[in-house]
Amino acid sequence: MQIGRQGFYSVERLESFDQYCKTTSRTRAILVCIVAPLPALITAVLLECLPLSDPSEGWVVNWVLWIRMGLMQVILCFEGSSLMASFIPGLDYSLFKRFTVALGTCIGSISFCILMASTIGFPVPFMAQLTSIPVAICMPALVRLVLGPAIFMKGSRFKLYSARFYSFFFAYTTLIGIYPLYKVFYEFVPEQYRGAVVIVLPVWKFAAKMFLLRSIREVEDYIPTLVAITVDFLSTLFISVCMSTSGSIYFTILLITADIAESVLDYRELRLNATVLISLLDDRNKSLKRTQRDIQSESTDLTAIVLEITRNPSDFNLATLDRVRLYACLPHPLTRTQIDKLHDLDLLRVYSREGQPSSRTLNSSHQRRHPTVTQHRSLHQVQRVSVAPVENNLGSLNAEISPPKLQLEHQADQRSKIKQAERSAKLVKQGLQLLFHCEYLALVEYVECVVPLIFVAFKSILEQLPNIVYYPGGAGNWTLNVVANIFIFASLEIGSLILFDKLLHRRFAISPLHQLAFVLETEVTMVQVTLFTEIVILLQYELQHLGADFSLRFEWLHH
Repeated sequence: MQIGRQGFYSVERLESFDQYCKTTSRTRAILVCIVAPLPALITAVLLECLPLSDPSEGWVVNWVLWIRMGLMQVILCFEGSSLMASFIPGLDYSLFKRFTVALGTCIGSISFCILMASTIGFPVPFMAQLTSIPVAICMPALVRLVLGPAIFMKGSRFKLYSARFYSFFFAYTTLIGIYPLYKVFYEFVPEQYRGAVVIVLPVWKFAAKMFLLRSIREVEDYIPTLVAITVDFLSTLFISVCMSTSGSIYFTILLITADIAESVLDYRELRLNATVLISLLDDRNKSLKRTQRDIQSESTDLTAIVLEITRNPSDFNLATLDRVRLYACLPHPLTRTQIDKLHDLDLLRVYSREGQPSSRTLNSSHQRRHPTVTQHRSLHQVQRVSVAPVENNLGSLNAEISPPKLQLEHQADQRSKIKQAERSAKLVKQGLQLLFHCEYLALVEYVECVVPLIFVAFKSILEQLPNIVYYPGGAGNWTLNVVANIFIFASLEIGSLILFDKLLHRRFAISPLHQLAFVLETEVTMVQVTLFTEIVILLQYELQHLGADFSLRFEWLHH
């Protein structure tokens, strides 16, 4: 599935991105990309520094495990509450309230796990998965208790936002829960047939993207981020795990080849989008030359060109822009001037309002604060209604006395305006889609660079800690050959990202690096919550104490 074809930048997001590019140096952008995954990685390593006892000694002796799980629950539940607050703007969800919900959920889930351990046995089979049961009960109840029932009522202004959040959250937690099963499938396949896994992986990615996309259609601006740091993150982590356990250079080459082939298909789709856009830009430049406009107008700075049109649609004879959204699904960081400009553009009724919450539309109080804009709109409407028929009447009355040349010039001018409007509309749509597509591909390349490095760093540190003996294979299986294979994969992805950045910057003056930093910094809560969940949970799910025995034998319970 080509995610880049599934949406467009909104004008608000474009304005926010433009402001970010103007105020952020390339050095800062690089540092943001480097630092983004470190908090989750450091947290995962610190949790492993808590020394565990042998699972056979029982749940009482393993009291450190309950501390470890409690800390993890508090962190993840607090992050989940923060994600909810970011999805629902204006929600009174203070840090204290989030911590209260996280602590209460932690107490409930750990108490449930201890009860199960004392009743069934220790380790509790699939304890990580079973923990989701008390979390699913305690957390919503505590959220309702802390925030009150108002936000869940039908007429609440938060209802649409909360529905979007829970739709995404359900899909996301489902994918996190399914991921270990794919690893199990890989391990059960005989070694000589594991090449088939490479064929099945794209099918899984396609199905996962379809499933996730259905839940996030209403948050179009965040589709690239949510898909890349969920589906692409999980698939890249799986590839890294396979490389570390296969021991076959041929299988590693096969995985890398499959990944390159998939990237080629993605870039082919981007190239088709870019080819159409280049043609439109060439037509625009030729038109500007014919009108003898300043030569500086021939710039290929795509962001500047699209902003010129979206900020002044009437100058380009645009009456409507279907599918082009003025406001983003959630508020973006903007300057006061940019906010006022968006409100003024909203008065023109040029942009699509499909799926736009009422809280994001222009309210009456703002119209009272800007009477001149409203008056201008009203006057424009009157002029458009009254002048058009007069022009037609004059044309019919004076047809015999008007010089033919004048009529031809008038018709040519009308055709030129229509053509300019059509070209400008296509340019805006293609430009906003290209930016959307570039953001997704940049995020995918970034994920495929970072995930192998995170995996190598975590496993290398874990190899030096006492808890390594409680993971499959134990100590001594992490060799330089394994590290080298994963580093080769990561190096190829880093090279691909650098090349992608240079090509886009040269042709359209777009910086995928700044797009990456823009996402990682302005959507920090969304990014960090998903990274924490995936890194902290998935890197440790094979720990013996968590009872992940997919053979379903659970031999320790029979001793």
